[in-house]
Amino acid sequence: MFDLVIDRELPRPVGADDPMARLWDEWDRKRAGAIALCREEFDPFAIPELVGRINIVKIEAGRPTRFTFRLFGSGMDDPFESEMTMRSVGEISEPNYADLVQRSYLQVFRLKRPFFAEIKADIGNGDLFHYCRLVLPMSSDRGTYDTLLVASLRYADDYHVRDSPSKIGQLDGFRYPEVTPDAAHRWSEPTQRPCSSPQNQ
Repeated sequence: MFDLVIDRELPRPVGADDPMARLWDEWDRKRAGAIALCREEFDPFAIPELVGRINIVKIEAGRPTRFTFRLFGSGMDDPFESEMTMRSVGEISEPNYADLVQRSYLQVFRLKRPFFAEIKADIGNGDLFHYCRLVLPMSSDRGTYDTLLVASLRYADDYHVRDSPSKIGQLDGFRYPEVTPDAAHRWSEPTQRPCSSPQNQ
């Protein structure tokens, strides 16, 4: 069961206390105006709060476009899948959830811009799956835009974290209360360079 309650784009997060804001800022700084950040320039330990909560997703363009998890974060705590490394989005066992993830990744791939969203779903038995997801364009070592960097954090009312004494990966439910069309697209337009590393400039 996966019945959506909330599916909305959020504005770009800001603030030094927000790990998603720091990840977006790190991506923006290191891509240096390129469409995507080179994977070799990404430090997975740069944002300690997100260690284990990051996926690296390979893009295989086509009809349909296929997205495969090259790295599935060890701290994701997905209610449907415990391990997705080297598996595709189409292999997610819950069809409605798989469709949501596919659409989110496809939007970032086609529009070549970040996508930050809040998702809240009823997964049955009174349990909620409530999280925010940031998807950022990334390129392989070859300098080709063919990868996505995905980070997820759960909200405090989520079925898994609500009774947990640990605050790691948990967000206040009112951290991102308001969304406006203008605020949701505050980011710097990229150049046409796919990768910011010197060999591609």
